[in-house]
Parts: sequence; structure tokens; C-alpha cells
Amino acid sequence: MAKFNSVLANKQSGKVGDVVASRWRSLKIYRSYVPHIKKAANQTLQLLYRLKMKVASKLVATVRGSLPLIWSIRLKKQTEFSAAIQWFLIRMLTTGLMDIAKLQAATMGNGHLSEVLPVSVTAIAGVKLTVTWNPLVIPPSFPSVTATMNFLVFDEHSLNCVVFPTATLFSASTATVTVTPNFIAGQHVFIMAQAQNIYTNPLTGNTYTWYSKFSGMITAVYATLIA
Repeated sequence: MAKFNSVLANKQSGKVGDVVASRWRSLKIYRSYVPHIKKAANQTLQLLYRLKMKVASKLVATVRGSLPLIWSIRLKKQTEFSAAIQWFLIRMLTTGLMDIAKLQAATMGNGHLSEVLPVSVTAIAGVKLTVTWNPLVIPPSFPSVTATMNFLVFDEHSLNCVVFPTATLFSASTATVTVTPNFIAGQHVFIMAQAQNIYTNPLTGNTYTWYSKFSGMITAVYATLIA
């Protein structure tokens, strides 16, 4: 595409051969002609891609608050939101559901932040989840004494996604999370875990929130909720 500043160029419009002349924002624009593609779009693939984007967008929107911290390293001009969307898309099946194998022990985020090491999740009566993790794996600078646990719970079919903050300390190694009324018995959900620490700078008095990366389970990634 090119811009011409001449009397003749300003008087021309339309298509001549493979060149199209038009006006755009008070400028005269010349561009190459792009022929109309008669081939019908693959609606099945389009619908699948839209479904995958819908699922990924819902997940990322739920954890938006911690994205700037857990995604400190990304491609040039790429936002934290886009980086997280891409992370989920490459871990999905063509049906739009998450790939269990790719979720196991996966870590959502990058950079120097610490991560927890979840082990398993089990559904128990009362529409609750019991999650266990390894409290002995403590990376450097990890505030294990005061850090508490958050759990991301997501149902791919209803697109219901909730982060449950708890008062359970990281050092406890296990937590029981009640997921009602957000979820009901029979729903098949997957879970990721995150540690969080709120601390106050003794010099300035400002309060900050520290997050770890979100981590998938080593064994059971999914659980079917029971009444």
C-alpha cells in the first residue's frame, strides 16, 4: 500500500488491473487488489476455536488480579492477559476441554516467582474438595510461614470459574474447600492451587499482596463433586 500526493492521484478512484485506488481518512490510498475467496469457511473449526477462546478468556478473567505478578516475563508488546490466554489454549484439546496430561504438574506463570507443589485433589461429601500439596518443597524466598492457599475451580461445560481464597496455611499440606453455592454435585471440575501472602512494609506502612504461580496437580487433576 502506498500514499501519493499529486493532482492526478487525487482524482483517481476504483480498480485498474491489480491496483485499487481509494480514500481513507482524507488520504488517497493505492493498494493491490485482493480477489474474493469463494471457498466456504470451515464453520466447524471456527466454532471450535471460538469455544476454546471462550473457555480460556473465562479462566484468565477470573485470575486477572494476580496476572501482572505471575506473568512478569512475556513477549514484546504482549499483555499478561494475552500470555495467560495462550498458556491455556496450548493445553486444550480440539473439543475445547483441557488436556489432563498437559495440566498435570503444569505451572501457569513465569519469571522468578515461587510455586507450590500440589499433589492431588479428592471430592468428598458435601460438595467439597480436599487438596493436598507438598509443604517441604519450599523455593528460596517463599513466605511459607504466613502464606495461605487459593484454589482455582473450573467447570468447562458451564464455564463457571471461581477462585476460592482460604485461611489454610501453606505449611498445613492439606485443605478442604467448600465450593457451594458456586458449584453443585455432579459437576466435573479441575483444580489449580496458588499461594498468597499479604504483608506490610514496616518502613512505609504500605500493604502488598504476593502471589505464587498457579500449579496443577501431580496426580488427579479433575474431580466429580458429590452431594
